Amino acid sequence: MTALTSIALLFLVIANGAMYAGAMDEMAGLTASGLSGH
Repeated sequence: MTALTSIALLFLVIANGAMYAGAMDEMAGLTASGLSGH
């Protein structure tokens, strides 16, 4: 039970990290394209 819980929490953390990184990438791309005027 404890092992499954820690694995589930780890999976959630990794999934949230991936989504956060993707959102930051997208925002950085939008900002860069806005500043360069494309």
